Amino acid sequence: MKRFYHYYLISLALCGLHSLAFAQTDASSLAANVDFKVRHEACDVWINFEASTEKEKLRYGLEWSTDGEKFETLRAVKSYGKNVTQVFSYRHRKPADRNYYRLKMQVEKEAATYTKVVEAAPSCQDERGDLYLFPNPVKPAEGMLYIRLFRNGEGVKLKLRDASSDLIRHFSLPTDMGWNVLRLDLSDLPPGIYFLNDVEQVNGRIYKFKIQ
Repeated sequence: MKRFYHYYLISLALCGLHSLAFAQTDASSLAANVDFKVRHEACDVWINFEASTEKEKLRYGLEWSTDGEKFETLRAVKSYGKNVTQVFSYRHRKPADRNYYRLKMQVEKEAATYTKVVEAAPSCQDERGDLYLFPNPVKPAEGMLYIRLFRNGEGVKLKLRDASSDLIRHFSLPTDMGWNVLRLDLSDLPPGIYFLNDVEQVNGRIYKFKIQ
């Protein structure tokens, strides 16, 4: 009886090891069947994945982090079902300076598995505080100065000074979220050198331009 009980315990242990090995293989196969790509385009990050699975009730979760440790879900996606290739694309607008993404895969009532973490840093991060003035010099026939700038929708306040640093005009203009092109009518100003600055700009940069 003792010998039978001993064999019974060994059988249970072997079955447990077999189940664990199957679960690990199954989880790794989920990740292996996913093509997960991240790329940045100007100020945004594009996340794309292509996946196929033989699992029912599988859910995908696109996760994002700014430190690579604490993740939050950007988008949850249901699997189309067994033996169906699924293509998904997501545009993450205006993320942080440095971003980390991963794809979570989980079958109902089973442990989740993840792809490798992919890092992305949008190239426009260092340009967001800058103003881009054009044309420079301003043509007298038009008298229009255009300003390209990035804002989060809160608007912009500008100060215009002449060559003597005297304040001659103050602008308070609405902006949309993202990149904006604003137009200033300077047709009533005489030719000369002028300076423009963003009142709330952290770096305090002053932009020089000329009216012909």
